[in-house]
Amino acid sequence: MVAAAAALGLAAWTTGISWGVSDPPHTPAPPVWLDAAYHAFGVPFIVGGALVWARTRWRRLGLLLLLLGASYYLAFLRVLPEHPVLYVTGFCLAYLHVGVFGHIAMSVPTGYLAGTVDRVYVVLAYIASVGTQVGRYLADRPANKWNFNLPQVNTAWGKFGSYLVAVIGIVGVVLVLRRLLTSLRGRRRRTGPVWGALALIGVLLLAPSLASAWSLPLDSQLMFGVLLVAGTAVVSLGGYLLWVGLAWSDQIRLTALPLRLAGQRQSGALQAALADTLGDPTLRLVFPRTDGTLPEPAEQGRALTPIRRGDRLLCVIDHDPAVASGDRATEIAVALTGLTLENAQLYQEVRESRSRLTTATFEERKRIARDMHDGTQQRFFAALLRLGMAGERLDAGQSPQAAALLAQAKAELLDGIEALRALAQGLHPVDLEQHGLAEAIAVLADRSPVVTDVSIPPLRWPPTVESTAYFVISEALANVYKHAGATRVSVTITTDRTALVVQVADDGVGGADASGTGLRGLAARVGALDGVFGIDSDPRAGTRLTVRIPLPPEGTPS
Repeated sequence: MVAAAAALGLAAWTTGISWGVSDPPHTPAPPVWLDAAYHAFGVPFIVGGALVWARTRWRRLGLLLLLLGASYYLAFLRVLPEHPVLYVTGFCLAYLHVGVFGHIAMSVPTGYLAGTVDRVYVVLAYIASVGTQVGRYLADRPANKWNFNLPQVNTAWGKFGSYLVAVIGIVGVVLVLRRLLTSLRGRRRRTGPVWGALALIGVLLLAPSLASAWSLPLDSQLMFGVLLVAGTAVVSLGGYLLWVGLAWSDQIRLTALPLRLAGQRQSGALQAALADTLGDPTLRLVFPRTDGTLPEPAEQGRALTPIRRGDRLLCVIDHDPAVASGDRATEIAVALTGLTLENAQLYQEVRESRSRLTTATFEERKRIARDMHDGTQQRFFAALLRLGMAGERLDAGQSPQAAALLAQAKAELLDGIEALRALAQGLHPVDLEQHGLAEAIAVLADRSPVVTDVSIPPLRWPPTVESTAYFVISEALANVYKHAGATRVSVTITTDRTALVVQVADDGVGGADASGTGLRGLAARVGALDGVFGIDSDPRAGTRLTVRIPLPPEGTPS
């Protein structure tokens, strides 16, 4: 990166021209460790800024860090009074890095200023750090050599600038602490360590400013300067380690997200799991309208992250901008959410398809039963009527064999009509359509060879729900007659606004095989409506079959 190389070049050059500067016999050269500490202070900011700019999405923040490190070295140009342009530049911009630091404090982590208060503060910070130096130069016209180890006369402009920087520093610390204490949990976890470090460095910056304003001895000012340099290094390292630890903790929390999202099909539960993982209780999932457009954000300044699969927009995550930090944990959480949403939509499509298939099957059975009743059965009755008329006209005494054949044909025809009626009833029970589930099951109970207790509320539900419940009960009763050896069976239906619950219990031998063809067919029929099929059949303890059939929104009992 050219800018980083230029900044490091500036640091190396200014270090070379200002290293070991002294004013004999009054001021000796500073110790090597002190010179090294002061001259190395800006290098970590230059390197860190270059890394942030090159390896993260916070390129603007990286540029500000780079500017902070580079501008720190402009103050060392004041050792060149023989070069007026360089000297004036160094004098007027000696504390530019303080204004840049305030800019960073207000714009972490994106590098952009979010509100009016932040913008006003940054402008005041630059005025305090640069404007006062320009005024001091114009008022005092200094021409002597300046360096951190050389004593200087503290003029009125110098005291004013030091006090103003101290006030700006106090205000900045208050703003950063307020942001830290009032921000959302997710923002605190991601940016809190940085805000805390900035606040502590801001406090450390107050000490040199106040020492200069109060005209303390040079040794005291150097002590506060060393405290600033060393404290900044320690605080920055501690803040970084804390940030790494919290990021690692977020990775641990992220590992639990797939388990929380597994099987989720309700947007509310999905939203809650994602909000908790990302630490943003204000997060919400916004789904497109039927026309493909999205609702407007609930608040200004919110971040919107779209979730797409191919060209299809599944939803948009409306969240706090701190979550849009681009870290790996956030990206993985958003990707998992997208997969879960896609699975949920595919499941819904399959469910709707199965529901349409069930409805079509129901309607087809209804049509076939109606055709059998109105067409085939009526023809049988017509043939039966004609056979009766033929029998009346035939003299039994003259042709006893013919009369016997006619009687036999009538009996077989009656059996066929009864079988046809039973078949039509099995395809689509007329009692179920005309009178409801309670009446239809009562008819089954009346025909039962086993004592059958029925408890069903006299309500009506959607046809597919009633039909599924009817055939489940019918098949279950047939299994009781054939296999259970029971003396009593009970049929119970309860309901609420969400589901119909069917229970069939007998006192037979138990031991029913849930993997059998009949029970698997019942489970498939119930599953077509997204229902739940369960069976409890311990040997010698009877069998209890429980089915829960969801009611569609329009399926409120009536």
